[in-house]
Amino acid sequence: AGTNNYSWTFTPTDTNNYNTKTGTVSITVESITISSIKAMFNQGSAKYYTSGTLDDLKARLAVDKVYNDNSTSRLNAGDYSLSGDISTAGTVTVTVTYTSTPQEDPAVTDFTDTFDVEITAVELESISATFAPTGDIYLSSELDDLKSYLTVTGTYNDGSTGAVTDYTLTTSGGALSLGTVTVTVTSGEDNSITDTFTVTVVADPVVIELPIPEAGELTYSGEEFDIVKELTNLSEEQVMKYFDVTGESVGRNAGGYKVKFRIKDEYIGSVKWVQPVTRATLGTDGNTVELEWTILKAKVSAYWDGGNAKWVVTPDNIAETTESNFLTQVYTNSDGKEFNDIDKLAGGRTYQVTARINPAYANNIELDETTQALMGSGDEAYTYTPEYVPSIWEKILGFLKANWLWLVIGLAALILLIIIIVVAAKRRKSKEEREAKKAAKEEEKARREEERRLQQERLEEERRLQREKLEAEREIAKAKQEAELEKIRAQAQLSGAAGI
Repeated sequence: AGTNNYSWTFTPTDTNNYNTKTGTVSITVESITISSIKAMFNQGSAKYYTSGTLDDLKARLAVDKVYNDNSTSRLNAGDYSLSGDISTAGTVTVTVTYTSTPQEDPAVTDFTDTFDVEITAVELESISATFAPTGDIYLSSELDDLKSYLTVTGTYNDGSTGAVTDYTLTTSGGALSLGTVTVTVTSGEDNSITDTFTVTVVADPVVIELPIPEAGELTYSGEEFDIVKELTNLSEEQVMKYFDVTGESVGRNAGGYKVKFRIKDEYIGSVKWVQPVTRATLGTDGNTVELEWTILKAKVSAYWDGGNAKWVVTPDNIAETTESNFLTQVYTNSDGKEFNDIDKLAGGRTYQVTARINPAYANNIELDETTQALMGSGDEAYTYTPEYVPSIWEKILGFLKANWLWLVIGLAALILLIIIIVVAAKRRKSKEEREAKKAAKEEEKARREEERRLQQERLEEERRLQREKLEAEREIAKAKQEAELEKIRAQAQLSGAAGI
């Protein structure tokens, strides 16, 4: 390319009449370069929507490079770019841009061309309503309440689908009615586009009102308590029918317990609480109540039995054990030595008697106010001095000292006899004392057994009367409940008849 001088030679074929001739000539040659591009768009019957992209147009677009010698070559779709706004319906002018390569054009030039395309607006063509309720639909429900169970899907003219949230619900009667009702869904984008679904409407349930569970005051008795049976305002039959009971519903020892009453799934919506929460906590779901209930410590009294040198407990309505187990007693002499066995105490010495609640029962038993006043905080010391009984030797020596002038002569002869007499007397005395103590213990044991028997009979009679009272109260509560339910059923029948 460019302007250059070229030499030439003429060689004749007829050398007889022509001579060979030479010379030079200047020739200018042009390079083949791109002069323009040409965009050819054939839309035909194809539709392009405002939801589409510019690259969608390339399927019907051909772009050629046009050279200065009028030759052409076809560009690939990736060799050029498109620009323009097709988000609005109507005739849109789109610009095609091709940037030459350095090999084609050292200047790297942008070549452009334009074409027109017809853009169609995206419009809703149809809707589909899917109704999936999770429970009964009641007559008191509003039409818009159904939206929480309704899914509306729209189909558009560009072939896409999507959720439709702008819609209204209507019925032929203007509201829900008992039975099967046809509901019309009308699109808010185009109120000429509708769909329908059916819903079964039932009468509103009869609400059963029940009080929040409350328990009476319970005191440790050695027996197990079932809180469901101890509720003061709900019968055991009501609890078993309407509630699921979880947690610490059974307890024996003194202390605090927690139990949950949850309305059974089949009664949610038809059973509700009607009294304020006191010792119970209402759950956030409105269907669960957590009740805190307590078993109090049993109070027992004690008195000081000086004759037997110990504290004696008199329990009331505790079937678990005998009173001898409730207190522990320690005898301490002046040397600081402790004894637990009263039979090991020596006569004539002073002991401190300390009584304490047996640790094995400390969680369930406490002394009553009167006994606490006597024993302080349940731990008190009393002085006990067993009676001093002189031995037979001491008695003999005293006698000899008083009568030695008369007895000195016969002392040697009588020593053996005296020893025999003393030994016999000592054995007889010890035997009598043992038999007397044994008889006293037997008598005391019989007395206590008789007291326990009478106490047990009194306790059993009280329990029988209590059970009869509870049974009577339950029968009365059950009769009231049946009457209330019969009244509710009658009201429901009247309401149903009025609705029909």
